[in-house]
Amino acid sequence: MSWLRAALVLGAAGLLLGLLAGYHRMGWTAVPVPAQLLPEHGALMTGTFFGTLIALERAVALRAWWAYVPAWLCGASVVAFLLGAALTGYGLLALGGVGMAAVFATLLRRHRMVPFVLLLGAGGSFAAAWIVALLQGSVTPAVPLLMGFFVVTIVAERLELTRLLGLERRAVRWLGVALIAVLLGALWAMVQQRWELLGLALGGIALWLFRYDVAVRNLRRAATPLHRYVGAMLGIGYGWLLVSMAVMLLGTRAVAFAFDAMLHSFFVGFVLTMVFAHGVIIFPAVLQRSGYGWTPWLWGPAGLLFAGMGMRLLGDIGGTPLRLWGSWTIGAALVLYLAMVAGATLRLARRGRPGRGNPTAV
Repeated sequence: MSWLRAALVLGAAGLLLGLLAGYHRMGWTAVPVPAQLLPEHGALMTGTFFGTLIALERAVALRAWWAYVPAWLCGASVVAFLLGAALTGYGLLALGGVGMAAVFATLLRRHRMVPFVLLLGAGGSFAAAWIVALLQGSVTPAVPLLMGFFVVTIVAERLELTRLLGLERRAVRWLGVALIAVLLGALWAMVQQRWELLGLALGGIALWLFRYDVAVRNLRRAATPLHRYVGAMLGIGYGWLLVSMAVMLLGTRAVAFAFDAMLHSFFVGFVLTMVFAHGVIIFPAVLQRSGYGWTPWLWGPAGLLFAGMGMRLLGDIGGTPLRLWGSWTIGAALVLYLAMVAGATLRLARRGRPGRGNPTAV
């Protein structure tokens, strides 16, 4: 457990420093942040924080000591960034991606299911993204591959959690074409800085998830408040993926902060909403507790998140201080959400309910 807790601490440090670095980049300097962290806002959030979290989730599932190494590598990148050794940080994240791919390959050998094939590809995309960052000296050229990593990981999670088996052949073809388009679109965006193909591919994925994700389709008939919450978060997250598509199709040079709008509609609107949806499952599983880290109060942070994203996008369009206000609101929503889920998970622990995770799908 000490390995797990240490990795969580490193990931949390990446989250905190990433948020503060983002605020500094927009001119809010009330809390001092080392200057070397300012260019690494994206790396700290997507690599250190999310990389550690995803690696830990799968390490717990595999239940092997070596499976925790990728989480440690991703988490340790925060130390490299603090020391001003950005290339070392990118290298650690690339090694973490290779380790994640090894974990996914082991899980695939055990289960031989489509979700684990997708996860293996996602792990490769994560590793490739940070190799690109290492070679280019910046995370920006790696953004398309990171988008591919997150969208494929989330599709795999939904396939696994909701057991979307027995899909009609048309649905399988649709998903296959969309995933191939994501790969081609990411490569095209990386090489040519043209985002239209990736945007269309992400839109295709969003529409597929709207159509075939059981949690969204059955939202009105959800059995419990938890199921209604998860279904609503998923549906809203897929909507943000369509917003990201729209910005890509309009062109990242359409308004002053269009590139910022594209990045945050994807990484905050889509990815972070997926964390809000799955966190009630993931965090108890990572801490090896049976049950869900659920409380009805989670609707509060969710509302703050979407209000913050709305302000952020309006600020991007008009180039106004709403960008900073939106970012503060998003940060507050994330911290409040994590505190609530942690509290609910600790209540599970006090009830003496250790376990291996949560087998029930939502």
